[in-house]
Amino acid sequence: MAPPPALPTVDIFILTFNAAKNLINVPSFSNHLYNALHNNATTLPELVVVSLQEMAPLSKAFIGDSVLKPYFQRYESAVNLAAAKFLAGEGQTPPKDNIYRLATVRNVSMTGIMLLARDKYALRNVRTTELGFGAGDMANKGAVGLRFLYTKEDESGQSRQTELTFVSTHLQAYEWKLETRNKNWESIASGLVFEDPKRYISGRPPQSEDGDEEQRLLEQDGTQKALHDISIYKPGSHLFVSGDLNYRLSTTAPETGAIFPSIDPDSPDHYSRFFIMDQLTAEKAAGRTLHGLSEAEIKFPPTYKLKVLPKKRPETETDLLRAEEGEDDVEEEAEWKWVVYRWPGWCDRVLYLDIPWWAKEATSSQNLEMKVTAYDALPAVRTSDHRAVYLRVDVPVIDPADLAPSPDAIETELARSSSNGHMVDPRVRLPFPINPRSWDHRACTKQWERIIGWSILISQSKPVIAVFATLLIMGLGTWWFKRKRFIKKAGHDEDTHKLNNTRAPCPMPRMPSLIPDILSSPSSAGRDGARGDDGRYVARARRDRRLQLAAWDLRGLRTPDLAFVLGLSWRVRGCTSDVDLVGGLDVRRVAWLLPGFVWRWLRKHFESAGGEENEGVVDDEGKGDRDGEGKEGQNKNVVGKGNVKDGGKGERKEEKQVKSLPSLHDDLVGALPPHSRPPWFTTFNHPTLPPTVQQPNNSSGRKQQPPRHRPRCRDFAAILAQVDTGALASLALQTLRQRRGPSYYAPLPRVGEPVFGSAHVLYPVSFDDRRRTRWIVKVPVTGTPDVWDELGADALRVEALVLRMLGALGRGDGREDGRGPGASGRGGEGRFPAPEPIRVDPGVHNALHAPYLIMEFVEGIRLDEYWFAGTDTGAGGQAYGVEHIKLRRLRVLRSLARAMLRLGACGTEMGGAPVIDEATWRVLPGAAAPARHLDVRAMVGRWFDCSNGGRGAEGERTPVYAALWPHDDPREAYTAPLDRYPPVTEAARGVDALLRLLLGMLREPAAAGGPDPNGGHGRGREKGEGAGTPPFVLAHPDLQLRHVVVSEDGEVAGIVGWDGVRAVPRSVGNEALPRWLVRDFNPFVYGWRPTAAAAPDAPGERGRSGSYPEDPPWVLAELRDAYVDAFRRLKREQAASGTGFRGATTRGDYRRGVDVTKQSLLALSLDEAVRDPRCRGAVLRRVLEKCSTRFEEPLDYGYFVDALGRGDRLNGRKVKCLRRNFAELAEKGFVRGAVAW
Repeated sequence: MAPPPALPTVDIFILTFNAAKNLINVPSFSNHLYNALHNNATTLPELVVVSLQEMAPLSKAFIGDSVLKPYFQRYESAVNLAAAKFLAGEGQTPPKDNIYRLATVRNVSMTGIMLLARDKYALRNVRTTELGFGAGDMANKGAVGLRFLYTKEDESGQSRQTELTFVSTHLQAYEWKLETRNKNWESIASGLVFEDPKRYISGRPPQSEDGDEEQRLLEQDGTQKALHDISIYKPGSHLFVSGDLNYRLSTTAPETGAIFPSIDPDSPDHYSRFFIMDQLTAEKAAGRTLHGLSEAEIKFPPTYKLKVLPKKRPETETDLLRAEEGEDDVEEEAEWKWVVYRWPGWCDRVLYLDIPWWAKEATSSQNLEMKVTAYDALPAVRTSDHRAVYLRVDVPVIDPADLAPSPDAIETELARSSSNGHMVDPRVRLPFPINPRSWDHRACTKQWERIIGWSILISQSKPVIAVFATLLIMGLGTWWFKRKRFIKKAGHDEDTHKLNNTRAPCPMPRMPSLIPDILSSPSSAGRDGARGDDGRYVARARRDRRLQLAAWDLRGLRTPDLAFVLGLSWRVRGCTSDVDLVGGLDVRRVAWLLPGFVWRWLRKHFESAGGEENEGVVDDEGKGDRDGEGKEGQNKNVVGKGNVKDGGKGERKEEKQVKSLPSLHDDLVGALPPHSRPPWFTTFNHPTLPPTVQQPNNSSGRKQQPPRHRPRCRDFAAILAQVDTGALASLALQTLRQRRGPSYYAPLPRVGEPVFGSAHVLYPVSFDDRRRTRWIVKVPVTGTPDVWDELGADALRVEALVLRMLGALGRGDGREDGRGPGASGRGGEGRFPAPEPIRVDPGVHNALHAPYLIMEFVEGIRLDEYWFAGTDTGAGGQAYGVEHIKLRRLRVLRSLARAMLRLGACGTEMGGAPVIDEATWRVLPGAAAPARHLDVRAMVGRWFDCSNGGRGAEGERTPVYAALWPHDDPREAYTAPLDRYPPVTEAARGVDALLRLLLGMLREPAAAGGPDPNGGHGRGREKGEGAGTPPFVLAHPDLQLRHVVVSEDGEVAGIVGWDGVRAVPRSVGNEALPRWLVRDFNPFVYGWRPTAAAAPDAPGERGRSGSYPEDPPWVLAELRDAYVDAFRRLKREQAASGTGFRGATTRGDYRRGVDVTKQSLLALSLDEAVRDPRCRGAVLRRVLEKCSTRFEEPLDYGYFVDALGRGDRLNGRKVKCLRRNFAELAEKGFVRGAVAW
């Protein structure tokens, strides 16, 4: 008897690729595909399945349909190009048409699947489905399924068919979200169905899990069988699951000094040794994910996360011409390395459901197995941080009836699982019950995705915005014209008004002017039309910046743009610039953002109308009547009803201001920590925030009382509830006794009212002893157990070590620690002016139940009070002359320069959190740890995340921190926050590229070794510019006025606020300018504006009404020059004596080297733009404005952003002009011929 014919097999090529939302380079990608096809077989596969993740930007992916057609076409072209090259290499003539036909394509947001077949007619009953399980169950993370019947003839010519199911998915990212990934798979197994489950349930209750007997009976039920057949685990179908599964090697980020995998096969750290840490393998073995699926042996290195190295620049003219013509697009493999802040992981995988035992027993064929031909990864490409992974497998064509288990096989499988405890095959029993509402829920969610996608896409398209704005302007103009004609006709109706011939009452309320009279020149008010020099200056400045001045004056009309009105885009129009988080509008692209103005007017109209109905109205002069108002309480522009409490008379519980209602932009800024808000935010009296600046009282004849202290409960409620002040007093008493000895009589401490810093609560503690001991207990606002993490603990520990090390700088041991002839005074010799740490506990399991740092109290005057004392912006007191104020400030700057110069001894070869040798109290120059920085982008994004509680969440205002990993290159240290959030739109890419272009123009001192750890003269250093200078140096993280304490004679007594201290590039290090001297280069926070009432040489002019004082730009420029001169003089004195941390090398290099202090004007401004996306556009505009001259074509911000965003080649003349003027601005602080402020 002849043996039965062998079953035919179908050759399938499955490719999974995370495209990072970018279009692929077709020639390069097809070349990689050709190598994969050519190296593993001699024939082309019959089916090609492409599984895609992050294949397009979110806006286009939400829309889908034809918007994604260009993305899918590129993969189709790449596959056919590779196939044509394969046939040509085999000596065959490729057909004129495509070798592979696109059978079907389906996407769910950014996740998609493509099916390409050589014989399209071999496919029948093609069905697709989708599921989303991202934020709000939308499909930013999701899965898409594909199922069809494939027909093929065997050796005898008999037609056979089998059913194939493919799933493409993208699971939740991040190392620590392992449980979420398992939940995502549960959603796939229970919700990714190919038909509506309600068709088969018919009102039956869901599947019960109360007992094995009931479960066994339910599996025989026809309903359960029908639900099983529409799931991905259909018993009669093959199953393949591919995608970016995001399973990593660890649940935490790698520590400093961790051993990374190596691609060297002879290395003891070869990547194959790390596979035992793979989360997917462990979770699958434990039965928590991907139930029943198998995987071929992995022999390729981890596919994520890659950092593709820049392409080598063309060396010859021929190479340059080939690059311009695009002939160098095809490259074998892009050079890459793994990033240091993520564990490399096998995130991209392809798994399959193996042939079951009952199918092998029922069929006599000998080839019933999945024959894997290749399982490997494609080379890296420049457009993604993932490598594509492919599986080539021969699948036996088994009839669905033979592949499904029989009733006897089901009983046997259940008996085996109960006896030996192994997992039941999912084709027999589903791992999770089917969700009957998944089909309807997905249909409802998809509608919102389309709306959101169109909204974001429209907000990013300038032509579409122009069309919408034009239609809106035409509609408003038509309405206004018809309304005017109606009023005119009614006003001149002779039949109705024969007696007085007056205008009839308007049946519609008159629309208030969007631009009130406050835009009129302040110089013309109260003057007889005369304009002096100040008036001409105001007119000129107003002509140059009419948009900025209007935004400053129209504080009540700062408006969101069209996309934010719809609530579908992450962009808000700011005071002087746009807060641009995903790219988009510019001030000049849509004049005045008319849709936003309409929305703002409607919102203000309805809010004020509601107030008028309930509480009465105040007229324009502020003299309206108000119930319960006392005779002395006649404040202007307020409405409110008297709220008498406890029988008091005339006591108002609350007054509401309606002159400047808080807008949506105010809510956004208010959602950030106090130190991140611009100064003008304090003028709005936001209803959810306490006033940070005491407002002047308009009443006369009465002494002004300071406002009562109101704790910022919304900002600090959690940590205030966590800290026990009784335990704090006990801890302070115990600490004092430990420091003074057991015989010391320690009086009971007194714990004062807490003081709120930017991100800390400060408790003053005092002892009534002979020494008058005073301490400060610093508790982070994020110190609650549910928020506090290891990164914060390390940062607090490093801060204490740095303060201890700074104290050791003043204790000489025969070495030169930055002290020279100029280092005299309180800030120059002896102890460094920083508080001494007393005790630190970075954990939460202590007596205080929160992390804390106890420091010595620094006696003195806050510099923000000392700096503006005696000016017209001071808070009262004695008025000083201009020259006296300048002398006071110069004394402060010289003392601060002496202190900052001493930090030069703390140079290091790596940027990041310093590693301190506690034996010698010195910074180890060759080591660094991850540093913590404020993630402003994440805080603004959290404000929009409704899943965290929306705008009313209690923890909404707490700061968010992120890790900055060590760097040995200053360029990478600058751009690390940019790399954390890659741009996703054309405008965002343009801003990002412009910022990187300007950062690349900064000149860093050359690193030729580093400082001698023993304090010597740096033997063996290279000679030349900056020789012997380490590239990084320890610096204060935020040298603002509020962080400096001075004595009455202006000497620096203490520098506080060292949280987040780290080693930074020299250009923003210890020799950089104080940050309050560069505020004019950041219009987002700069509160000064020109007014005619101020004298031209006023050293301190009040910025906006109610804000803290600001210096005019010309005063800041003069103070910057003074600080630069002070630093030069101190360095010259060091060089003359051969002292200092650089020793003799300093003698000849202090003039030829880069003037770091002068250049820091630009370095600090660009660094601020990197760290704070809200001010990015404003800073870049200001830098380009300062680099523009009257004699050349202006360096337009819009041109650079548009050209770089599109990837166009920049005009060579403009780039040359920008480089020349940028270098001059960095060297001199100004550009000759530039337009003045």
